Amino acid sequence: MNAKQRRRDRRKWQWHVKLSFDHARQNEYNNMFNWCRDTFGNGVRCAGWREAHGHIGTWWQFTSEEQATLFMLRFQ
Repeated sequence: MNAKQRRRDRRKWQWHVKLSFDHARQNEYNNMFNWCRDTFGNGVRCAGWREAHGHIGTWWQFTSEEQATLFMLRFQ
């Protein structure tokens, strides 16, 4: 991914919810994934949500502030 693509990606996925590994245990993670799929749609790239795994946990990323807020209210 080049710099232009990274900037475009950052602008599109600007709302993040970061969860530690302890918070996103396997059962809880499955519930989060299923809830996002059922609420926002099945096509991860076109539905406005995605997940990114990092060194400190899982980042749930959203294209709209409303989706990120709903997710935070549900799972934090």
